[in-house]
Amino acid sequence: MSVPFKSSPVEFNQHLLFPTNIFDLLPKDHECFLYADLFQQIDTSRLESLYSEKGQNAYHPKLIVSILIFAYSQGVFSSRKIEKRCNEDLSFMFIAQMNCPNFRVLSDFRKKPWRLFSGLF
Repeated sequence: MSVPFKSSPVEFNQHLLFPTNIFDLLPKDHECFLYADLFQQIDTSRLESLYSEKGQNAYHPKLIVSILIFAYSQGVFSSRKIEKRCNEDLSFMFIAQMNCPNFRVLSDFRKKPWRLFSGLF
């Protein structure tokens, strides 16, 4: 006699395994939604003025600041670990708006003088 195991509630190989919006998998009261609302209020105009029109397009400073603050609030401080979480963690993907800055971009951004960040808050 075979052992009765639980059957999977979802057919694993079906085409619509995930919802049409991947962020619907997050709980409605997840803290990343609150953080995203707060981050929209940050004024990064002083930081934006430091960027040049020449060269490759940069990530928006508001995006980088949002990723870093959210990562710090989650106890993630390493640039490499932040990059990894932006690739694997839905809440980080939501905050990063599905962008994934390289760890060097995050690290170089943190090297900017902190006096530039005092006006953000």
